[in-house]
Amino acid sequence: MTVLRHPNLSKRLLHPCLWNTRISTTKPLRAVIWSAVSSEEQARDDKISLAEQERLGREWAAAQGGTVIAHLSVPGHPRSEADLIDSLDELRRNGVSAYDDLRALWKARAFDVLWAYSHSRLGRARTILPHVIDNVIKSGATIYLNHGGMLHPQ
Repeated sequence: MTVLRHPNLSKRLLHPCLWNTRISTTKPLRAVIWSAVSSEEQARDDKISLAEQERLGREWAAAQGGTVIAHLSVPGHPRSEADLIDSLDELRRNGVSAYDDLRALWKARAFDVLWAYSHSRLGRARTILPHVIDNVIKSGATIYLNHGGMLHPQ
């Protein structure tokens, strides 16, 4: 297994992976789009909003000949809490089930690629981001970052 560091990821985040820009598959691609913003202000349409992230993800999936099976969204939460359990509990209290829904999808191996605008949209804390990356990769899926490229298992 080779460990490569991608320049857009934190210097402290290492993961066994290969970075590419294309997906090669013989079956129809099943994509999950992940969108997230840290504040309600960012959720508005004048920035890289939730709607803009979803649009970009759908365009990417269409260009790959894929089908979007889910769009998961975290509106207005920083995703930077160091305690993973506290962070997930807070999201649940606020009616946000995106991480729980993603977990159910990776456990069911229901998707081939998780698309996100950038790694920070998946999580900012060194607890939540590796948790998502490790479990998506272990499920056999790939992560595609609009700003970062492809992360997939060897």
